[in-house]
Amino acid sequence: MEFTIPAITEPLDLAGYAPALAGQVLQVWVNPPLDKRMEYWQSARRALEIDAERQKIKDTNPEDKEKSDILELESRELLQKVDAWLSEIWSQGPENTRLSAEYIRQFRNAIQDTDPKLFGWLVGTSIRLMMEHQGTVKKT
Repeated sequence: MEFTIPAITEPLDLAGYAPALAGQVLQVWVNPPLDKRMEYWQSARRALEIDAERQKIKDTNPEDKEKSDILELESRELLQKVDAWLSEIWSQGPENTRLSAEYIRQFRNAIQDTDPKLFGWLVGTSIRLMMEHQGTVKKT
């Protein structure tokens, strides 16, 4: 006998962020393999490092345009990588619930001025759902 472990998804209703968004639901892949989960954590760690490097340049050598430009480029590339990762995490459910990396980028940019906390909430809640499924945090 062989076991097949499918991609397990859990619904993330945006009503948890704001009641006005009720019924808009993401399907979050909660059992990706460890290497897929590590992709996110490595990207998050590097994003924090880039922020620290940018702050250091701002504080100590604001004229270092070359280093600033390099960090800006790396930051954009990292964001594209995270968008692709989120696309995979949010696209394991039914076909009509899947989101492309390009759509995620456009969505993030579109809400930046109107509701900047929403995107962070979506990502954070998705990570929490994964961690709950993996048993690394207590379910709420």
